[in-house]
Amino acid sequence: MTDKDSMLISDRPVILVGGGRVDHGQLKALGAEFPVVAADSGADTVVEAGLTPRLVAGDFDSISSPENFPDSAVIPTPDQDQTDFAKALDLINAPLIIGLGFLGRRLDHTLATTSTLASSQSVPVVLLDRYDAVFYADAPVALDLEPGDRVSIWPVHGQGFTASTGLEWPLDGLFMQPGSVIGTSNRVRADLVDGAGVTITPGDGGSGYLVIVAAERLPAVIGAVCPLWAGEAAQLLFP
Repeated sequence: MTDKDSMLISDRPVILVGGGRVDHGQLKALGAEFPVVAADSGADTVVEAGLTPRLVAGDFDSISSPENFPDSAVIPTPDQDQTDFAKALDLINAPLIIGLGFLGRRLDHTLATTSTLASSQSVPVVLLDRYDAVFYADAPVALDLEPGDRVSIWPVHGQGFTASTGLEWPLDGLFMQPGSVIGTSNRVRADLVDGAGVTITPGDGGSGYLVIVAAERLPAVIGAVCPLWAGEAAQLLFP
C-alpha cells in the first residue's frame, strides 16, 4: 500500500514522464502549466526540457543519478513485479494523468504500459506522443472527432460491442479479441454531421478496450475521459 505522505495530490492534471521518446514541445507546453512527475529516467528528460519534476519514482536502474534532483521528492520503488509506470501511477492522485515517454522506442515497454492501462485505475490516464493519443475504456465513449479521422479500437483480451455511431465500419454486434477480430484503422465517416461525434458502446463482461487516435485529437480524448480539463489542455498544445 502506498504511503499517503509520499503521494502527489493535485486538483489539476499531472504530467507523467517516462524514459521513452518525448516531444519536448508537448512536454514544455504541458509541464509549464501542470505538475510533472517522472518515472525513473524520465527525470532526465524533464530536466533537459528545463523543468523540475515534483516527484521522481522508480527502481533507478536507468536514471543518471537520484542526487541530481535535489528539488524533487525522490521515492525509490524497487518492486520488480511492477513497471516504473505502474509504480508512478500509484503515487499520483489527480483528476487526470497525461503520460509522455511511454509509447515507442521500446516495444516491450509500450506493451507493458498498455497492459497497465487495462488494470483497475481510479484516475483517467491518457498516453501521448507525437503521433498518437491512447486511453483505456471499459464503458461507453463519446469522442468529438472530425470526418476522416482515424480511430483504432483494440481489445485488451476479449470485448464485445453492442453499438457505435459515426464510424466507417460500425462495431455493432462485433466481438473483438487479439488473434482474431481487431479494430485497426477504422475512421470517422466522411458524411458525419458537424457535432454528431463518434460513440462506442461496449457489451457487458468484456475486458475493456484501447482507443487510439491522432495526437492532435488530444482535446477530444480529454473531453471523453475528463471533460473539465479538455479546453485548457487544448489551448496549451494547440493555441
